Amino acid sequence: MNTNISNFFSKISKYPEEVQFYFESKSLVIAVADLAEKYNLAAGSLNELMLDLAVDDFDLAKLPKKIESKFFSAVGEKQGDLLRDFFGVLLLPLSAFLKNVNIKQEFAKIGGHEDEYAIYLEEFNNELEEELLDALDEYMDEYEKTIDLKSEASASLELFSFNFVDVIKSSSSETLSSLNAGLIYLLNHQADFKDELVKRLVTNQERLTASNINIDGKAVEPSIANWIKDFIQKNGSSYFNNISLTEYLTNSENTKQLSGQERTLLGDVFETYRNLKFFPQSMEALPAHKWAIVPHNRPEQKKASLAKRVEVIKKNENVPLITEEKKEQTRAEELKKMSESFPPNSLERRAIEQEIASLNK
Repeated sequence: MNTNISNFFSKISKYPEEVQFYFESKSLVIAVADLAEKYNLAAGSLNELMLDLAVDDFDLAKLPKKIESKFFSAVGEKQGDLLRDFFGVLLLPLSAFLKNVNIKQEFAKIGGHEDEYAIYLEEFNNELEEELLDALDEYMDEYEKTIDLKSEASASLELFSFNFVDVIKSSSSETLSSLNAGLIYLLNHQADFKDELVKRLVTNQERLTASNINIDGKAVEPSIANWIKDFIQKNGSSYFNNISLTEYLTNSENTKQLSGQERTLLGDVFETYRNLKFFPQSMEALPAHKWAIVPHNRPEQKKASLAKRVEVIKKNENVPLITEEKKEQTRAEELKKMSESFPPNSLERRAIEQEIASLNK
């Protein structure tokens, strides 16, 4: 086996699954063919360069030299154009998955414009989506062979009644994924399951936080039921977005006493309540493979403390208040500033970015 290929197979397994899939995708084959045809290059040579980059940890600082040494005789003075096209056609689809490599930033440095290559991102994202949906279908097919609707529903109701705190404290993505798959299946296949599960959650008497909270001027147990009651009193019973949730976690009198861990747990309770109470509306903005009732989008090793995010809001006096009366353009600008107060990929930042996107439609 060629040494470079051998090194590639050794290295590729260490990258995210999306990156691994890209190197097997039809999208990459088509993209390479397009680039090869435009510059009259051998597709194999472009593939070799992609393998070389993967083996070399996608060290983009070395890419100009690699292109010059490999293709100068073929493209001559057009190597600058080839470099930009290589970024746009072959590398941009990986930009969301290579966390330690800022492809978009390096692309901008050489004068690249992402919108000129949007079709290549779209093609790969669509293919990835189809692959994930196929995998989900296979999983659900296997799941249907083993599931006992009655016992599964009973176990879920028990969890939401008496053991929900343990559920949201779980750091096991596998456990939560399995639970969510079961919940979504039951929501789609068992009549009245949703209403009963909501009822179990909003009447759950498990103690969620350490100190009592104040409702209607009285100190009460900080149970899941009482926290949800307080939230509904402050925000109403209609659908709420992540901005409203963050404002409650930040500004409510009852939340000011909470530790960072308690805020995170409380946020997970409210997200679960929303995802369940307003299902399937709560899932409309997400592809099917990302549906979840109990949130697990903040893995423990990457979880940014919700307490720190709240502190950012409190300290950032320049973040403007968002009001419905302001013009949409001004609102979008304010939301953009607000989003920058949160870490990239955080729940709040993604929520605000979705809001901006809806305004710009």
